[in-house]
Amino acid sequence: DAAAIRAEVSGVQYVSAGVHESARVVAGDRRWFTRLHGAETDLPRIRRSWTWKYGRFFSEGEFEDSVQVAVLGTVASERLFGANTDPRGREVRIWNQPFEVVGVVASTN
Repeated sequence: DAAAIRAEVSGVQYVSAGVHESARVVAGDRRWFTRLHGAETDLPRIRRSWTWKYGRFFSEGEFEDSVQVAVLGTVASERLFGANTDPRGREVRIWNQPFEVVGVVASTN
């Protein structure tokens, strides 16, 4: 659907296909059940109000190469790694698969 929108709908500037479901995220002995949003690299352009507490969004190269990286929300990051802890470079497991944390989106509150 996203490819068709990109190709056929005029006036649409950015499109980010994705999946949305609940998932258990694990870091060491800590677990957090949260909402997972799998997306494409245009998502930060769509969510222009996002600011970064730590790091960045995943790159086009990481997306194209299916590199297992993750961007966390502030609440998930704090539950898994502790408040005011930069988790970049650390591992989380989603569906028992390892992902490297590359960024944390700041809360909008």
